[in-house]
Amino acid sequence: CSSDLGAKAVRTLAAACEEYLRRPEGVRYNDRLNVERIKREMGTLAVTSVTPGAIVGFSSGMTMDGQAPSSVRRRLVVLRAILNRERRLGYLAVMPHFEMPPDSEPRDRALTAAERDALIGACEGDLEFLRPLVAFLLYTGARLGEAVTATPEQFGPEGVVLTTRKGKKMRRRTVPMHPALGALMAKGVAAAGLAWEAGRPVFRAPNGDRWSYSDGASAVRSGWTSPVHVHFREACRRAGITDFTPHDCRHTFATLVAEKGGDLDEIAKLLGHTSTKMTERYKHKRPSRMGALVGAI
Repeated sequence: CSSDLGAKAVRTLAAACEEYLRRPEGVRYNDRLNVERIKREMGTLAVTSVTPGAIVGFSSGMTMDGQAPSSVRRRLVVLRAILNRERRLGYLAVMPHFEMPPDSEPRDRALTAAERDALIGACEGDLEFLRPLVAFLLYTGARLGEAVTATPEQFGPEGVVLTTRKGKKMRRRTVPMHPALGALMAKGVAAAGLAWEAGRPVFRAPNGDRWSYSDGASAVRSGWTSPVHVHFREACRRAGITDFTPHDCRHTFATLVAEKGGDLDEIAKLLGHTSTKMTERYKHKRPSRMGALVGAI
């Protein structure tokens, strides 16, 4: 057994990352982004050289780049999963021990309806291709990974069927289409010169291909490694919106639903949460019915 491990000791972390991306159960979009950063910054290390000290250096670098503790934590969770897989495959004898940073409080950044419309409106001219995706995120609460992999087959008369992978389990939910969304998507897709094609993503990059997971040094410096984020940030700049990410579109959607009176069970189902625990944060957004109830007696 030790001789087998010795023969495999030259395996790099970059090779381990590639192996992880090929796992049969698949890898979520955001996890792919994290894998790409790990490969870029630590890929030349041998798997057996990924020591606690090396991990601390990687973690410290992300913190110095301004990454939130929750982002650092998510990346380290992915690194741990990669190393665990290497241990099972026989490339690593002992898992390095490292501490996880505490998870930060969830972001509470949401747009008003007017700001939402302004962001969609900013996707014009050379950003017209982005309009369908931004509108979809804001009107469905979809995760970015769910959006960029959505195909025409997922759209039907009852809405769009979104699929989330949690480990080996697949969870599906149907989100009704807002009346404004269909028109915005159709106009944006046509203006961008993209046609709906069976089996292909509805939302595609400017060149018509799938969105890639890396966009060079400029994105890395900002902590965003996908061109989706680069273009999204430009749309926000044009709309005069600051400190707003694609994932905040999901929070905006849930917040606006709550402000219109949606209850926690409904919001949980729309977001694909298995319980209302994660939707408790929207409780204070719901309008109070106490005045109406008292007035009705």
